[in-house]
Amino acid sequence: MTTENSTTQAPAATLTEQELWKAFLTMTIERSTNFNGVSRSVERYKPEDSVTEPGEHGWMENFNDSIAASIEFSDETEETLDCWITDLECYLEQLKRVREDFRTLKATTIIMPEEPSHDADPATLDAWEHAAIEAEENPRFSLPVIDAGEAA
Repeated sequence: MTTENSTTQAPAATLTEQELWKAFLTMTIERSTNFNGVSRSVERYKPEDSVTEPGEHGWMENFNDSIAASIEFSDETEETLDCWITDLECYLEQLKRVREDFRTLKATTIIMPEEPSHDADPATLDAWEHAAIEAEENPRFSLPVIDAGEAA
């Protein structure tokens, strides 16, 4: 008796979004500001540092209690409020930057079926459409290529 395995297996180097996120956190991201093709500044950061950065007042586990206590015992209430607002705004900006870079990584590493030519037969086009919908509903990502300079 012969049993045939008809299960389609993804290539070994594919990742779920969660696995891609874990890899992304440890990467060094490089952002540069360019004006008319001239690089003005280069910034490097690790997303993990931006996500877990505690800020001046420590990690926000007991967020409301921390804010309330620091304001209650402050001799300079308005300045304390300003500090909290500034810290939160900075943290939100860091999270937005991380989100933007992760979206870019996802967009460049998502595995999608290759679109058939426009003159392909209807069955091929239909199969491609179903595969594309499946790929969007259950995305898989290729393993990001890490620059040799980053791996050091």
